[in-house]
Amino acid sequence: MKNESSLQLIDFYFTKVDFKQKRQKHHKVILKNIQIGYALNPDKTQICVTVDTVFRNKGDSIVLEMETVAEFKLNQIDMTDKNTKHLIEINTLAIMFPYIRSQASLVTTQPGLEPIQLPLINVEALLEEAVAESPKAQKGLSDNV
Repeated sequence: MKNESSLQLIDFYFTKVDFKQKRQKHHKVILKNIQIGYALNPDKTQICVTVDTVFRNKGDSIVLEMETVAEFKLNQIDMTDKNTKHLIEINTLAIMFPYIRSQASLVTTQPGLEPIQLPLINVEALLEEAVAESPKAQKGLSDNV
């Protein structure tokens, strides 16, 4: 019997990458805004996760906006369980964020630019903060099931 993960990444892409820089000495770039959306397909075997991020520095001499989409396959997961839904939310973001960090570095690794090196992100804290700051900006799995 084949041992498969309950959550598998099947597709990942950026629908928008917008980078603006003023030729000034820039300060540390931080995540300023995040919006997260979840959508289950009707038979609840796949989930599409959208993450819109805005990274800025003090003074806005650097602004990086990205829209990211990932599609995941769900194998034998009980989507009626609240704890399971929360784990899916955390794990999908944990899978996506290394790609988002990498894209931020790639976009800014050009001659004459200082690459953006984003710190590691505590995904669970980020998710809780996004909900606390703007409950309408994030559509969680509990809103879809």
